Amino acid sequence: MSTEKDDYLELFIQELEEQLQELRNSIEQFEKINHDSNPYEVFFRVTHTLKGNAGFMGFEDLAEVSRIVCEVYRGLTPEEAKEINVDPFSKRFYVLLSAYKGIIEKKHSTSALVPDSIISEAQKLLNKREQIKHKQE
Repeated sequence: MSTEKDDYLELFIQELEEQLQELRNSIEQFEKINHDSNPYEVFFRVTHTLKGNAGFMGFEDLAEVSRIVCEVYRGLTPEEAKEINVDPFSKRFYVLLSAYKGIIEKKHSTSALVPDSIISEAQKLLNKREQIKHKQE
């Protein structure tokens, strides 16, 4: 018999799959950035949603890294992205989310799954962004 938590978990996994598709499409656009689109807006929107959803579901490590990554992408321009070299991290973050989804599906685990190195790397990118903003002010 399905519990309410199981139902929410299933919804979380379904939404995560949709978000992964959005990120996949966004990553494909990194090399094709034009003036009509900014693929980093997709990363901002997805991580903003993921931050809340992961926290609600008890995936605290995913919520924390999503909070940091969300701030990295908030208002990020292609020029800033190039300056802080965010594209390689974006691809690793996508791989992390894909792996996280697979682990959740198989184990229904809420234990810490996000490597500290990813959280640390996200924090370094956020620090670089903040330094750039302060220079511009």
